[in-house]
Amino acid sequence: MADDSGMGGPAHQPDALAAFQNGEERLVYARYKDRPDEQPYYLEDGTAREVRAWAKEHLECFMPECSARRLTTVARSNKRDGFSHMAGAGGHSKEGLFHQQAKALIARLVADRFGSEVTAVLEQATASRERRADVMLTWTNDRQVAVEIQYAALTPTAWRERHQSYVDQGIACVWLLGHLPPHLRARGVRATSPGSGGSGGCVSLGPLHQAMVEEGVPLFWINPIEESIGTVWTNAPAHECEEQFCGFDSNDRDFQVPLRPTPYPTDFGFFGADSIDTCSITPTGLETPTMTRLAASHAEYLIARKADYDAQAPIREARQRREAQARARQEAEDRAVSARRGRVQAEDDRISAWLAENHNTLVDVWEDSDPRSALVSAHGAPPAALATLLPTDVGVQGLPEHWHALLYVEHILRRETGSRFTVADCYRTLGAHGFRLHSDPTRRSLAIVIYLQQLATHDLIHIDRDKRRPARVDHCTVLGNFDTAAANKAQRQEQRAARAAEEAEKKRASMFARASRFQEQINREKRLRELRWQRRKEVEAQVKEEASKLQSAEAPVASSPQPAPAGFKHCRKCGGRLAEVLAQTGLHVGC
Repeated sequence: MADDSGMGGPAHQPDALAAFQNGEERLVYARYKDRPDEQPYYLEDGTAREVRAWAKEHLECFMPECSARRLTTVARSNKRDGFSHMAGAGGHSKEGLFHQQAKALIARLVADRFGSEVTAVLEQATASRERRADVMLTWTNDRQVAVEIQYAALTPTAWRERHQSYVDQGIACVWLLGHLPPHLRARGVRATSPGSGGSGGCVSLGPLHQAMVEEGVPLFWINPIEESIGTVWTNAPAHECEEQFCGFDSNDRDFQVPLRPTPYPTDFGFFGADSIDTCSITPTGLETPTMTRLAASHAEYLIARKADYDAQAPIREARQRREAQARARQEAEDRAVSARRGRVQAEDDRISAWLAENHNTLVDVWEDSDPRSALVSAHGAPPAALATLLPTDVGVQGLPEHWHALLYVEHILRRETGSRFTVADCYRTLGAHGFRLHSDPTRRSLAIVIYLQQLATHDLIHIDRDKRRPARVDHCTVLGNFDTAAANKAQRQEQRAARAAEEAEKKRASMFARASRFQEQINREKRLRELRWQRRKEVEAQVKEEASKLQSAEAPVASSPQPAPAGFKHCRKCGGRLAEVLAQTGLHVGC
């Protein structure tokens, strides 16, 4: 296979795969009748006529299952010479025929090349009897290579088991896949790089192929008639962009490299073929000229990749600086958030400790306070709901019962129903009476908002939310105090029930009106149908009456019809007068 890709690798020939798969299908091996266990006879192309008589006498079909082994040779002018069975015999499957001839090809090649230095035995078992190789090659130093020729389908699991068995026994294994499906399928792939040769010569790589690549086993295909070995490769770019839209001018080019294990295995490869005479068999396995060139191309790729990596150092360093800056900003933000949380928690602890330390004093102040006096005067005693402790009360530095009562008295008890106040009004009220608020805005806001929500559950206020920011309280509307809350609630419930009943009555009346209109329409249509039916009966009766009169009267003389009174028309057939309903037809019913 010629080498000139200019890419540090083998040239891609789009028609190589087609030639590899669509070659001759000939029987070119036969065994000797008197010594069938020896190396089969190989028919050289162009010698069919010369050896025909001798072949008929001394050779026979070498296929194990053949039932009629008589052969002759066939000389072909445009195609390869071969053996042929006599009429009515043969019919071997292509896969079986190729499999047996591939084994014979390997044995013949080893015998011609190595002589007694290497022995090639077909169907030889390993020392452990665990496996039986299609062709076992044994060197004089006892090193062995098992050649497995696979035309039948094989699962990745079964292949791994068989291959690992050879590895465990210290035997190198060469897998030669058949040049027909299921092991070799052409695939149309758009060319993605210079020198790829377009879509021709691309093969699909299935689970078995990918399993072999993962284990580091070279992918080979064999065509025993063309006596060639197929190999695949993939394209690898020298520049692998480390950053999207990096804009780096790498004078990029693709290198053709052997398939290798990757996190994302490819499902196709570019195909090339070599004559088996140019391939090398060693105690470590099989090597083709394409593999040698791919290895050289891979070395060039590694050098180019290293140079590209070094050239991208400024881009990589800039990205690393940006990442370091982003990390530094994030760490600073995290520290700021942590510090804030620490300050807030310290403030919470300080207020809680202050409340615990001054509890008795705060209770005494509460007992003598104006809000408590107002509650006793208005309700007889402070309502229990105002003494309820809330988890957010730490937002105000003071006895919760005291400032709860203060906000209730100032903004609800002493206000008229329907009046409004805001959260800011609550802040001002607390500040005016000496209560300190939490230093954290969230803490003090939650303290007020959660307390207002508590008051709303007792129907003392209605909270109106900000339309643009529903989580924010816009203002609160006073509904009543604790004495009037129950009555107001009952009144609002009655009002809601009345409105619901009114809406239900309106809905019922509307439905009744629609039903009445619908019924009236039905009745009107019914009356119209009855009138039309009555009119039809009258017309039919009149027609029958006229017909009866005409039938009972004497037939008039056709030549002198009776004159019809003015305003009537005559029948076109009998000349008699026509009823008004029959004037348009010009004929009596009987005529």
